[in-house]
Amino acid sequence: MTDVKFHHLAFQKTSHTLALTIRHLPERLRAPLSCAYLFARMARTIEGEREISQYARQAMLEQLQKIVYTRGDTAGFAHACGELTGLTRDAELCREIAPLMAAYRAVETPQLGVTAPWINETIAGIAVFARRRLSRRGTQSFRTLEDIERYCYYNGGAFAHLLTDLILLEYPHIGAKARNTLLNNAEDFGAGIFLSHMIRDIGENWLAGRCNVPVALYQSQGLSEAQLFSAKSRTMAHRAVQPLFFRAYRGLDAGRRYVTAIPEEAAELRLFALAPLWLAAKTLARLRDSDALFTLGADTRLPAAEVSALLEECKAYRTDEEAILDGYTALWHGERKTAARAAVG
Repeated sequence: MTDVKFHHLAFQKTSHTLALTIRHLPERLRAPLSCAYLFARMARTIEGEREISQYARQAMLEQLQKIVYTRGDTAGFAHACGELTGLTRDAELCREIAPLMAAYRAVETPQLGVTAPWINETIAGIAVFARRRLSRRGTQSFRTLEDIERYCYYNGGAFAHLLTDLILLEYPHIGAKARNTLLNNAEDFGAGIFLSHMIRDIGENWLAGRCNVPVALYQSQGLSEAQLFSAKSRTMAHRAVQPLFFRAYRGLDAGRRYVTAIPEEAAELRLFALAPLWLAAKTLARLRDSDALFTLGADTRLPAAEVSALLEECKAYRTDEEAILDGYTALWHGERKTAARAAVG
Protein backbone atom coordinates (compact mmCIF):
# COMPACT_ATOMS: atom_id res chain seq x y z
CA MET A 1 0.00 0.00 0.00
CA THR A 2 1.44 3.40 -0.96
CA ASP A 3 1.78 6.14 1.66
CA VAL A 4 -0.73 8.30 -0.26
CA LYS A 5 -3.29 5.49 -0.32
CA PHE A 6 -2.71 4.74 3.38
CA HIS A 7 -3.29 8.38 4.41
CA HIS A 8 -6.46 8.49 2.33
CA LEU A 9 -7.89 5.29 3.81
CA ALA A 10 -6.88 6.17 7.38
CA PHE A 11 -8.58 9.56 7.24
CA GLN A 12 -11.67 8.15 5.59
CA LYS A 13 -11.93 5.93 8.67
CA THR A 14 -11.30 8.67 11.22
CA SER A 15 -11.92 12.13 9.73
CA HIS A 16 -13.50 12.50 6.32
CA THR A 17 -13.27 16.31 6.48
CA LEU A 18 -9.53 16.26 7.17
CA ALA A 19 -9.05 13.81 4.31
CA LEU A 20 -10.48 16.37 1.89
CA THR A 21 -7.89 19.03 2.77
CA ILE A 22 -4.75 17.13 3.73
CA ARG A 23 -4.61 15.14 0.50
CA HIS A 24 -3.67 18.29 -1.45
CA LEU A 25 -0.54 18.96 0.61
CA PRO A 26 2.87 17.86 -0.68
CA GLU A 27 3.96 14.49 0.73
CA ARG A 28 6.73 16.03 2.86
CA LEU A 29 3.98 17.87 4.78
CA ARG A 30 1.11 15.42 4.40
CA ALA A 31 3.02 12.50 5.90
CA PRO A 32 4.13 14.08 9.21
CA LEU A 33 0.80 15.83 9.77
CA SER A 34 -1.14 12.65 9.01
CA CYS A 35 1.01 10.57 11.33
CA ALA A 36 0.81 13.12 14.15
CA TYR A 37 -2.97 13.29 13.89
CA LEU A 38 -3.39 9.51 13.81
CA PHE A 39 -0.97 8.86 16.69
CA ALA A 40 -2.96 11.36 18.77
CA ARG A 41 -6.22 9.57 17.88
CA MET A 42 -4.66 6.32 19.02
CA ALA A 43 -3.52 7.83 22.32
CA ARG A 44 -7.01 9.23 23.02
CA THR A 45 -8.54 5.86 22.19
CA ILE A 46 -6.33 4.16 24.77
CA GLU A 47 -6.99 6.91 27.32
CA GLY A 48 -10.74 6.47 26.93
CA GLU A 49 -10.75 2.66 27.24
CA ARG A 50 -12.72 1.70 30.37
CA GLU A 51 -12.57 -2.10 30.23
CA ILE A 52 -8.84 -2.42 30.96
CA SER A 53 -6.84 -1.37 34.02
CA GLN A 54 -5.21 1.99 34.46
CA TYR A 55 -1.87 0.17 34.53
CA ALA A 56 -2.56 -1.44 31.13
CA ARG A 57 -3.52 1.93 29.63
CA GLN A 58 -0.34 3.52 30.91
CA ALA A 59 1.76 0.63 29.58
CA MET A 60 0.19 1.01 26.12
CA LEU A 61 0.82 4.75 26.06
CA GLU A 62 4.43 4.26 27.14
CA GLN A 63 4.85 1.68 24.36
CA LEU A 64 3.39 4.11 21.87
CA GLN A 65 5.83 6.83 22.93
CA LYS A 66 8.75 4.43 22.58
CA ILE A 67 7.61 3.44 19.09
CA VAL A 68 7.45 7.08 18.03
CA TYR A 69 10.96 7.77 19.39
CA THR A 70 12.61 4.66 17.98
CA ARG A 71 10.41 3.96 14.94
CA GLY A 72 10.85 0.37 16.06
CA ASP A 73 8.84 -2.82 15.92
CA THR A 74 5.11 -2.51 16.55
CA ALA A 75 4.20 -6.16 17.13
CA GLY A 76 4.16 -5.91 20.94
CA PHE A 77 2.01 -2.79 20.90
CA ALA A 78 -0.43 -4.28 18.39
CA HIS A 79 -0.72 -7.40 20.54
CA ALA A 80 -1.38 -5.33 23.69
CA CYS A 81 -4.07 -3.39 21.85
CA GLY A 82 -5.93 -6.65 21.40
CA GLU A 83 -7.23 -5.87 24.90
CA LEU A 84 -9.09 -2.83 23.58
CA THR A 85 -12.73 -3.80 23.66
CA GLY A 86 -14.02 -1.12 21.36
CA LEU A 87 -15.00 -2.00 17.81
CA THR A 88 -14.50 1.60 16.74
CA ARG A 89 -12.40 2.64 13.80
CA ASP A 90 -9.89 4.20 16.21
CA ALA A 91 -9.47 0.93 18.12
CA GLU A 92 -8.94 -0.81 14.80
CA LEU A 93 -6.23 1.73 13.98
CA CYS A 94 -4.44 0.83 17.24
CA ARG A 95 -4.59 -2.88 16.54
CA GLU A 96 -3.40 -2.41 12.96
CA ILE A 97 -0.59 0.07 13.54
CA ALA A 98 1.89 -1.39 11.03
CA PRO A 99 0.75 0.63 7.97
CA LEU A 100 0.89 3.85 10.00
CA MET A 101 4.42 3.03 11.14
CA ALA A 102 5.48 2.33 7.57
CA ALA A 103 4.28 5.80 6.61
CA TYR A 104 5.97 7.34 9.67
CA ARG A 105 9.30 5.68 8.92
CA ALA A 106 9.16 7.21 5.44
CA VAL A 107 8.93 10.79 6.76
CA GLU A 108 11.90 12.79 5.52
CA THR A 109 14.61 13.54 8.08
CA PRO A 110 14.16 17.34 8.38
CA GLN A 111 10.41 16.97 8.89
CA LEU A 112 10.86 14.05 11.28
CA GLY A 113 13.12 16.18 13.46
CA VAL A 114 10.29 18.59 14.25
CA THR A 115 7.49 16.00 14.18
CA ALA A 116 8.59 13.37 16.71
CA PRO A 117 8.93 15.76 19.72
CA TRP A 118 5.42 17.16 19.24
CA ILE A 119 3.87 13.72 18.82
CA ASN A 120 5.50 12.56 22.03
CA GLU A 121 4.45 15.70 23.89
CA THR A 122 0.87 14.95 22.84
CA ILE A 123 1.04 11.32 23.98
CA ALA A 124 2.76 12.26 27.26
CA GLY A 125 0.09 14.86 28.02
CA ILE A 126 -2.74 12.46 27.26
CA ALA A 127 -1.05 9.92 29.55
CA VAL A 128 -1.30 12.42 32.43
CA PHE A 129 -5.07 12.54 32.03
CA ALA A 130 -5.27 8.76 31.63
CA ARG A 131 -3.96 8.48 35.21
CA ARG A 132 -6.85 10.53 36.62
CA ARG A 133 -9.25 8.89 39.05
CA LEU A 134 -12.78 8.54 37.75
CA SER A 135 -15.82 10.16 39.34
CA ARG A 136 -18.30 8.14 41.37
CA ARG A 137 -20.31 7.65 38.21
CA GLY A 138 -17.18 6.27 36.53
CA THR A 139 -16.77 9.39 34.39
CA GLN A 140 -13.59 11.14 33.33
CA SER A 141 -13.88 14.77 34.32
CA PHE A 142 -12.01 18.06 34.39
CA ARG A 143 -11.71 20.11 37.57
CA THR A 144 -11.55 23.65 36.19
CA LEU A 145 -11.50 25.68 32.98
CA GLU A 146 -7.71 25.71 33.21
CA ASP A 147 -7.72 21.92 33.47
CA ILE A 148 -9.63 21.44 30.22
CA GLU A 149 -7.42 24.08 28.60
CA ARG A 150 -4.39 21.90 29.39
CA TYR A 151 -6.10 18.92 27.78
CA CYS A 152 -6.86 20.98 24.68
CA TYR A 153 -3.24 22.12 24.53
CA TYR A 154 -1.96 18.56 24.36
CA ASN A 155 -4.59 17.51 21.83
CA GLY A 156 -4.76 20.64 19.67
CA GLY A 157 -2.16 23.22 20.64
CA ALA A 158 0.76 20.84 20.21
CA PHE A 159 -0.48 19.87 16.73
CA ALA A 160 -0.65 23.55 15.75
CA HIS A 161 2.92 24.02 16.98
CA LEU A 162 3.95 21.12 14.74
CA LEU A 163 2.13 22.68 11.79
CA THR A 164 3.97 25.95 12.46
CA ASP A 165 7.38 24.28 12.60
CA LEU A 166 6.66 22.51 9.30
CA ILE A 167 5.54 25.79 7.68
CA LEU A 168 8.72 27.53 8.82
CA LEU A 169 10.78 24.61 7.55
CA GLU A 170 9.01 24.76 4.19
CA TYR A 171 9.24 28.57 3.93
CA PRO A 172 12.51 29.54 5.69
CA HIS A 173 12.47 33.08 4.24
CA ILE A 174 9.06 34.00 5.63
CA GLY A 175 8.99 37.54 6.98
CA ALA A 176 9.52 38.32 10.66
CA LYS A 177 5.99 39.69 11.14
CA ALA A 178 4.34 36.61 9.67
CA ARG A 179 6.69 34.29 11.58
CA ASN A 180 5.83 35.97 14.87
CA THR A 181 2.10 35.86 14.10
CA LEU A 182 2.28 32.14 13.44
CA LEU A 183 4.32 31.42 16.57
CA ASN A 184 2.21 33.65 18.83
CA ASN A 185 -1.18 32.32 17.69
CA ALA A 186 -0.53 28.63 17.00
CA GLU A 187 -1.23 27.32 20.49
CA ASP A 188 -4.47 29.24 21.02
CA PHE A 189 -5.63 28.28 17.52
CA GLY A 190 -5.05 24.55 17.95
CA ALA A 191 -6.48 24.46 21.46
CA GLY A 192 -9.50 26.48 20.33
CA ILE A 193 -10.29 24.07 17.51
CA PHE A 194 -10.09 21.08 19.85
CA LEU A 195 -12.20 22.82 22.51
CA SER A 196 -14.82 23.56 19.85
CA HIS A 197 -15.01 19.83 19.19
CA MET A 198 -15.35 19.13 22.91
CA ILE A 199 -18.21 21.63 23.20
CA ARG A 200 -19.95 20.08 20.21
CA ASP A 201 -19.59 16.60 21.73
CA ILE A 202 -20.71 17.37 25.30
CA GLY A 203 -23.66 14.99 25.15
CA GLU A 204 -22.00 12.30 23.04
CA ASN A 205 -18.92 12.21 25.27
CA TRP A 206 -20.97 12.10 28.47
CA LEU A 207 -22.69 8.96 27.23
CA ALA A 208 -19.23 7.52 26.50
CA GLY A 209 -17.95 8.27 30.01
CA ARG A 210 -16.38 11.74 29.82
CA CYS A 211 -17.85 15.00 31.11
CA ASN A 212 -16.58 17.88 28.96
CA VAL A 213 -17.98 20.51 31.33
CA PRO A 214 -15.48 21.10 34.17
CA VAL A 215 -16.70 20.43 37.71
CA ALA A 216 -16.09 24.03 38.81
CA LEU A 217 -18.29 25.36 35.99
CA TYR A 218 -21.39 23.24 36.58
CA GLN A 219 -21.08 23.50 40.37
CA SER A 220 -20.94 27.30 40.03
CA GLN A 221 -24.54 27.03 38.79
CA GLY A 222 -25.58 24.68 41.58
CA LEU A 223 -25.74 21.68 39.25
CA SER A 224 -24.51 18.13 39.47
CA GLU A 225 -22.97 16.40 36.47
CA ALA A 226 -26.21 14.57 35.63
CA GLN A 227 -28.33 17.71 36.06
CA LEU A 228 -26.54 19.29 33.10
CA PHE A 229 -28.73 17.07 30.94
CA SER A 230 -32.02 17.68 32.73
CA ALA A 231 -34.64 19.71 30.84
CA LYS A 232 -35.31 21.57 34.10
CA SER A 233 -31.72 22.89 34.20
CA ARG A 234 -31.32 24.30 30.69
CA THR A 235 -30.76 27.95 31.68
CA MET A 236 -28.15 27.07 34.30
CA ALA A 237 -26.49 24.54 32.00
CA HIS A 238 -26.05 27.19 29.32
CA ARG A 239 -24.55 29.55 31.89
CA ALA A 240 -22.16 26.82 32.99
CA VAL A 241 -20.69 26.40 29.51
CA GLN A 242 -20.36 30.11 28.68
CA PRO A 243 -16.67 30.20 29.73
CA LEU A 244 -15.97 27.28 27.37
CA PHE A 245 -17.49 29.21 24.47
CA PHE A 246 -15.56 32.38 25.35
CA ARG A 247 -12.29 30.44 25.52
CA ALA A 248 -13.04 28.78 22.18
CA TYR A 249 -13.82 32.19 20.64
CA ARG A 250 -10.39 33.40 21.71
CA GLY A 251 -8.78 30.42 20.07
CA LEU A 252 -10.68 30.83 16.81
CA ASP A 253 -9.83 34.53 16.66
CA ALA A 254 -6.19 33.48 16.98
CA GLY A 255 -6.83 31.05 14.13
CA ARG A 256 -8.04 33.85 11.88
CA ARG A 257 -4.77 35.71 12.51
CA TYR A 258 -2.79 32.49 12.02
CA VAL A 259 -4.33 31.60 8.66
CA THR A 260 -3.67 35.00 7.10
CA ALA A 261 -0.01 34.82 8.21
CA ILE A 262 0.55 31.69 6.09
CA PRO A 263 2.18 32.79 2.81
CA GLU A 264 -0.36 33.40 0.04
CA GLU A 265 1.56 31.12 -2.31
CA ALA A 266 1.00 28.26 0.15
CA ALA A 267 -2.65 28.02 -0.93
CA GLU A 268 -3.12 24.37 0.09
CA LEU A 269 -1.59 24.98 3.51
CA ARG A 270 -3.94 27.90 4.00
CA LEU A 271 -6.85 25.66 3.07
CA PHE A 272 -5.66 23.00 5.54
CA ALA A 273 -5.74 25.57 8.38
CA LEU A 274 -8.78 27.50 7.15
CA ALA A 275 -11.19 24.55 6.86
CA PRO A 276 -11.23 23.55 10.56
CA LEU A 277 -11.47 27.23 11.52
CA TRP A 278 -14.53 27.72 9.30
CA LEU A 279 -16.24 24.55 10.50
CA ALA A 280 -15.55 25.28 14.18
CA ALA A 281 -16.84 28.85 13.92
CA LYS A 282 -20.04 27.77 12.19
CA THR A 283 -20.53 24.97 14.73
CA LEU A 284 -20.16 27.29 17.73
CA ALA A 285 -22.44 29.90 16.16
CA ARG A 286 -25.06 27.19 15.67
CA LEU A 287 -24.77 25.73 19.17
CA ARG A 288 -24.30 28.89 21.24
CA ASP A 289 -27.82 28.88 22.73
CA SER A 290 -28.99 25.51 21.46
CA ASP A 291 -30.55 23.01 23.86
CA ALA A 292 -29.17 20.27 21.61
CA LEU A 293 -25.93 20.58 23.59
CA PHE A 294 -27.66 19.04 26.59
CA THR A 295 -30.10 16.75 24.82
CA LEU A 296 -28.63 13.27 24.90
CA GLY A 297 -28.70 11.67 21.48
CA ALA A 298 -29.16 14.98 19.63
CA ASP A 299 -27.09 15.49 16.49
CA THR A 300 -24.83 18.50 17.08
CA ARG A 301 -22.69 18.10 13.96
CA LEU A 302 -23.08 20.22 10.86
CA PRO A 303 -25.02 18.53 8.04
CA ALA A 304 -22.81 17.03 5.32
CA ALA A 305 -24.19 19.39 2.67
CA GLU A 306 -23.33 22.41 4.81
CA VAL A 307 -19.82 21.09 5.46
CA SER A 308 -19.30 20.71 1.71
CA ALA A 309 -20.52 24.26 1.09
CA LEU A 310 -18.21 25.66 3.77
CA LEU A 311 -15.24 23.79 2.33
CA GLU A 312 -15.99 25.24 -1.11
CA GLU A 313 -16.08 28.68 0.50
CA CYS A 314 -12.67 28.03 2.05
CA LYS A 315 -11.26 27.03 -1.33
CA ALA A 316 -12.54 30.26 -2.84
CA TYR A 317 -11.18 32.45 -0.01
CA ARG A 318 -7.82 30.81 0.66
CA THR A 319 -5.68 33.29 -1.34
CA ASP A 320 -7.71 36.41 -0.52
CA GLU A 321 -6.95 37.85 2.92
CA GLU A 322 -9.78 40.39 2.78
CA ALA A 323 -12.27 37.67 1.87
CA ILE A 324 -11.03 35.54 4.78
CA LEU A 325 -11.53 38.41 7.23
CA ASP A 326 -14.99 39.30 5.92
CA GLY A 327 -16.04 35.65 5.66
CA TYR A 328 -14.92 34.89 9.20
CA THR A 329 -17.02 37.75 10.56
CA ALA A 330 -20.02 36.68 8.50
CA LEU A 331 -19.85 33.12 9.84
CA TRP A 332 -21.10 34.26 13.23
CA HIS A 333 -24.25 35.95 11.88
CA GLY A 334 -24.41 38.14 14.98
CA GLU A 335 -24.24 35.17 17.35
CA ARG A 336 -21.33 36.65 19.26
CA LYS A 337 -22.48 39.53 21.40
CA THR A 338 -20.33 42.45 22.48
CA ALA A 339 -20.01 40.92 25.94
CA ALA A 340 -18.64 37.72 24.46
CA ARG A 341 -15.99 39.59 22.50
CA ALA A 342 -15.02 41.57 25.60
CA ALA A 343 -14.66 38.35 27.59
CA VAL A 344 -12.06 36.92 25.22
CA GLY A 345 -10.05 40.11 24.91
